[in-house]
Amino acid sequence: MTDRSGDAAQNAPLQSLLDDFERAAGALCDRLRGAGWQAGVPAPRPQPAQLDEAMLLAELSTVPEAALEGQEDTYRLLIGVLLRDPGELELLRASTIAPLLAYDAEHATELLATLETFLSHHGSTTETAEAMGLHRHTVGYRLSRIQEVSSLSPYESDGRERLSLGLKAAHILAAQARLGAAVRRRRPFHSSQPG
Repeated sequence: MTDRSGDAAQNAPLQSLLDDFERAAGALCDRLRGAGWQAGVPAPRPQPAQLDEAMLLAELSTVPEAALEGQEDTYRLLIGVLLRDPGELELLRASTIAPLLAYDAEHATELLATLETFLSHHGSTTETAEAMGLHRHTVGYRLSRIQEVSSLSPYESDGRERLSLGLKAAHILAAQARLGAAVRRRRPFHSSQPG
């Protein structure tokens, strides 16, 4: 059996530093939020492999449509799916909201925006109508179209849940694409020709 009491004493200064950092980061986030910024401090990631998850969560926090606050656990689970098997997340998006994206593009409609607003207002057509500056019946019509196009009912819990997960999958995939583009822009150009 190994004596771990020395490990705890040896790691105490490091833990103290980590605690100080978390307090300072929290205070900074509070100041940024007070100034109208969106900010958050993710849980510490002890494994380097978890950095991808933290970076995606940070990128998602910059997108108001992602409505990250209060949904962190769901996003974290979906990011885990992405990191293990990106095809699964793409399949989720394709089987839920891709038909709505295609319909909106083809018909110049706003079904996806209506769905996002409806979900962010907890399924209230009245609040959705007010938020979008529409008549309540227009929202009802759009929600019926959403069901026709996606085969998922935004009025029923299973359909609403799947549509919500599909939107989150789309936000995560878009965040991943933005991060990938940013990394590619920062990489220095390496010529294959000898200098």
